[in-house]
Amino acid sequence: MKAITTLRIIVLMGVFSLYSCKEWDKNVNEIPPQSTTGLSVEEAKKWFDSESNKVNSNARVQKTPYNYDKEMLWLEAGKIKLDDGQEVVIVSIASTNAPTPVLRKNKKSKELEDKHREFKANVLSNLLIFKDKAGKMQSEITLLIPDDDFYEKKNHKMKDYSGLLLVTDLQDEFIRGFRYKKGKLAGGISLGRANTKKNGRPSDQYICDYVDWFSCAYVQGGDVYCQYTHTDPVYCEDNLGGGGFSGTQYIYTSGGGGLGYNPDTGNYNLPNITFPGDDNNVVDIHLELNCFLSNPTNYQYKITVYVDQPIANSSTSAILSGAGHTFVGFSKTNPVTGQTIEKLVGFYPQAGKGPLSTIMNVPSAIHTNDASPYEVSVTYNVDATHFTNGINAAIGWENRDYSLEDFNCTNAAFVVCNAAGVSIPKPVSKTRLYTPSGITQDFFINSPAALGQALRSLPNNDPNRQVNAYNSSVTAYNSGTSCP
Repeated sequence: MKAITTLRIIVLMGVFSLYSCKEWDKNVNEIPPQSTTGLSVEEAKKWFDSESNKVNSNARVQKTPYNYDKEMLWLEAGKIKLDDGQEVVIVSIASTNAPTPVLRKNKKSKELEDKHREFKANVLSNLLIFKDKAGKMQSEITLLIPDDDFYEKKNHKMKDYSGLLLVTDLQDEFIRGFRYKKGKLAGGISLGRANTKKNGRPSDQYICDYVDWFSCAYVQGGDVYCQYTHTDPVYCEDNLGGGGFSGTQYIYTSGGGGLGYNPDTGNYNLPNITFPGDDNNVVDIHLELNCFLSNPTNYQYKITVYVDQPIANSSTSAILSGAGHTFVGFSKTNPVTGQTIEKLVGFYPQAGKGPLSTIMNVPSAIHTNDASPYEVSVTYNVDATHFTNGINAAIGWENRDYSLEDFNCTNAAFVVCNAAGVSIPKPVSKTRLYTPSGITQDFFINSPAALGQALRSLPNNDPNRQVNAYNSSVTAYNSGTSCP
């Protein structure tokens, strides 16, 4: 399937959201030549690699609470230009051990709600590389720590952002911080301890919030287990201090727009999108799954989630040749004859539909995924009742629009698993849209890349669940031609 943008949209930083379950048209979406002036992604990477070697060669005396191992996703890196002309290269961050921060109004609660579990620090962070006024290369890492309203929203526009933004150097040393209320800059912060003025006297900071830190990992069954580690007080003050970008510019680099974005109205001048892809594989879900509408209790049943990662065993959400795909296989075996049938189906945006909004609700289509590639799969043994519930959930896809954040191909697979009573990781990844005019928008979604990495980390000691992971693509096929 091909997906073609009408205005050559470049989506480089977790681009899965826009074309989830489709491939790129390589002729349309090639990266344009880098400018001979300003800052290129290649120049930023070369400098960063050199600086990282210097950092790694020095023993770190003290780590900040939000220190963790970081993998910079350079294949998703992109560049924006702020309204003052400043060019900034932005890089997403992957991690296997990032902590989970939660903003509190008091330090009484140490519970981590389900809505917080998958929003780890790396998902909420960006690496920024830019040139200062003297032309010297600089880097910073930003971390958003949102308030609870952020997790309740379907579309995380920065015009609505309330919470904290921390800025650190490559050694995770705190540089500066800001707090925001409904997208408006509300003041400066420091974390853990109050800053002091140059003469050594305490500043006018006061404790205004607390940040609880949790360490989370996938455990038996695919659930997320989180353990509280500690709490940092947040010191607020009205004086923002100097240095670095302004608080408004930091919001831009965190998905707030850049050129073409109005922070007061939240309006984006996004172009229209069309999906003229080949729909030859579209199926009637009722007919495709007709062998699974009546399910004897003595049969053997399996539900398999297949994940096609853009790059095998990588958190990179997308490359120019593809954005990955998640699809589901249903298998039924007659215990007497040994006859088995498996059908593979997936959830897609319908071809030829648009325009694109920042949420992107478009009509959907259900395809057969016979002869589809994948790198990771997880198979669950289920009983007849739970298998039937999963079938009914897949049939229910026909009543859903394809939605950018709410219901893409990976979400569709989750719905089947939930109905079938099986637990599957639901990791959140960040996706950023870039356009040639400098417009950006961040989306926090469930993607094939993140799901594939989460499945690879599962302990494979559950007799009713089997994970298969490969370092290159293998192919899944429908099997059987008649109902067993």
